[in-house]
Amino acid sequence: MSNKPLVSIIINCYNSDLYLKETIDSVISQTYENWEIIFWDNQSTDSSAEIVKSYSDNRIKYFYSSKHTTLGEGRNLALKMIKGDFFKFLDADDIIYPDHLSKLIPLFDNDNIGIVYSNAHIFYQEKNVYKINDKYIRPSGFIFHSWINEYNVLLPSVIVRTSCLNCLNEWFDNRFSMVEEFDFLLRISSTYNVNYSSDVLSFWRKYPESLSFKKGDQWAEEFELLISKLSDHYLDEPDLDVLLSLKQRLAYLRFVNSLISENSIDRSLLRPFIFKSNKMLGVYLFSFLGKKFTKQVLLVCRKLV
Repeated sequence: MSNKPLVSIIINCYNSDLYLKETIDSVISQTYENWEIIFWDNQSTDSSAEIVKSYSDNRIKYFYSSKHTTLGEGRNLALKMIKGDFFKFLDADDIIYPDHLSKLIPLFDNDNIGIVYSNAHIFYQEKNVYKINDKYIRPSGFIFHSWINEYNVLLPSVIVRTSCLNCLNEWFDNRFSMVEEFDFLLRISSTYNVNYSSDVLSFWRKYPESLSFKKGDQWAEEFELLISKLSDHYLDEPDLDVLLSLKQRLAYLRFVNSLISENSIDRSLLRPFIFKSNKMLGVYLFSFLGKKFTKQVLLVCRKLV
């Protein structure tokens, strides 16, 4: 038996057979061998189950959900099955590189470190292009406030200490389907320190539709809920200023939704932030050139949040 701690790797799946073998093979290829895969099948109807069951490795554990659930609820159910000292989520189309576990697990070098994360590749599916996510060194330590202001973490790059789950009143908040990962990791970072590695140790697959303005209303609704949740439960009155960046995102989302859905320019949404953000000032000024031009600018930027 290995004297290294066990790492539980959760793969939540619903009809995700296209790249699933690549994902599982990336785990099997780890130089760090003491891991288990918790494969949570959310009642897939494609060949996902057959692919998983084709492996004879007893570290791969297959679970079939008794009902079809949201992703957040599925993650919570899978978390109940883990046995590892550490865990991570790996979506069924993402990949971890061979040294991912061997380089990141040692960074849990004291009990107060609850999360370790690293640099990663973004794989742009449509263009078949890899780009590095982090252009500069990300912060370590107590970074709860820092993450509220700027969170740029890709889930396949993250490992979490399992005992951190005990500090949470809830695991994944089932009200969220767009910001659920952000909310989950952010709440852990309010209690535990975080460590960062600049090594590129995974890749996250980005599809063309993820760049569009789809689901803008849902993004806005969830950011509003998250701001309320942080204000009520995780921030004292003197710290509320750190919510400025989230409030700016919310205002921007509402502005975009108004323009795209209602063909209306509502500058009042941007006005409180135009002297606090160059981005907000730029969109505000462009809006005076008309709806058509402003839409073109936003579509070129292609980024909601």
